[in-house]
Amino acid sequence: MSSTLRFRGASRKTGLWVGLCGLLVYVLFALQGKMGLAMAGSVSVAVLLVVGYGAWNFRHLRAFWYVMVVLAVAHLALVVLVPWGDEHMPGFVLVPIGILDFALSLFCAHSVLKRYAG
Repeated sequence: MSSTLRFRGASRKTGLWVGLCGLLVYVLFALQGKMGLAMAGSVSVAVLLVVGYGAWNFRHLRAFWYVMVVLAVAHLALVVLVPWGDEHMPGFVLVPIGILDFALSLFCAHSVLKRYAG
């Protein structure tokens, strides 16, 4: 059981869905004039969706759902509690933060799920 479980890669279709969900979150906050919150929220949603999709083969493990809930709560706290401001954030500021967020989320999910998968 445990030796055959692997993280799966994303396809163009997955990228399209992740982009559309992130865009939806962005538009919801941007219409309220909260551009910083829109950028942070859309990046957080994209990271959660990509990590969840990559680890979807582990969905039968209870640890997968615990990891996803902990990551979602951590991202929600990060988006809500950090003062992002109302101005538009340039990409060169947000991309390194998004990459670091993705790397940490994937590392956490990978280490926990590989441990509980066997």
